[in-house]
Amino acid sequence: MKSQHRNRRIKAEPGSRRPGRGAAAGILASTAAAVATSAVRRGIDAIWQQSSRQQRRWLRSNFKGDQVSLAEGPGIVAGLVTGGLVKLVCGEQPRNDTAHLIAVTSAGTLGLVDDLAEPDPARARGLRGHLSSLRQGRVTTGAVKLLGIGASSLAAAIIIATERREAGCTRTAVMVDVISDTALIAGMANLVNLLDLRPGRALKAATVLSMAVLPHSSHVVASMTAAAPGDLTGTHMAGDAGANALGAAVGSLWAAHLPRSLRIAAAAGVVGLNLASERVSFSRVIREVEILNTIDQWGVVQSAPETTEAG
Repeated sequence: MKSQHRNRRIKAEPGSRRPGRGAAAGILASTAAAVATSAVRRGIDAIWQQSSRQQRRWLRSNFKGDQVSLAEGPGIVAGLVTGGLVKLVCGEQPRNDTAHLIAVTSAGTLGLVDDLAEPDPARARGLRGHLSSLRQGRVTTGAVKLLGIGASSLAAAIIIATERREAGCTRTAVMVDVISDTALIAGMANLVNLLDLRPGRALKAATVLSMAVLPHSSHVVASMTAAAPGDLTGTHMAGDAGANALGAAVGSLWAAHLPRSLRIAAAAGVVGLNLASERVSFSRVIREVEILNTIDQWGVVQSAPETTEAG
């Protein structure tokens, strides 16, 4: 009887894990994520330094006008995907880990396309800019990215909800989960990208957000730790590839591991911030709020007075 009762309990908790195996998988995933992040970043840096054409492709001007490398972005994507694959192979939550990989891979790939293929990045900015371009019959890589991230976020949300349905959740609850989790994942991917305007800002925000779902997010933190030195010194930036992937990583982990009430509240907050960004400059708000400005400047090397801009 005890054995039967225990079996029923295990089935009712499909996301449960054996502590020993889960800890080992987390350590291995974190190590793999950090190594992959550093290796890919260094590899891309070595490539573009050999060619002036590649330099134009991989370098961007930051808010001070200095040239920074976009190599950090693919490095972060590689780290998150590598860590996620290790968790998928070694862990005991295959559906959640699969959803996480779908969200991260899609956001990172589409972000990289937006980084490298958009002929005029300044032409259309923000949700309003991309939608305006679509109304004019002009498809930007940013618009493709937004639609693609939305679709992959929906796919990830459905996979996560499938496990909850099998655990006994009602169809109504599952539908609410799919809607709110889709908004959470897609909204978080865009929100972290909106913060990638100053050295270290997006990484700091994503790190703080990741703390809510530790140890599930240990590989995310490890990848950001590996990327931090270049980001904080202003020689590298996450770009759309890295920032979108980080946001999708955090959003998918929140969708998989936070209680429903918190997920719905978080989705509403994230969507609200995304809409607010169309009218409010986050950089200006951070600069004017002392505690936010202090956090924003923490660890940054050779920072300079900020210039007024629309980000």
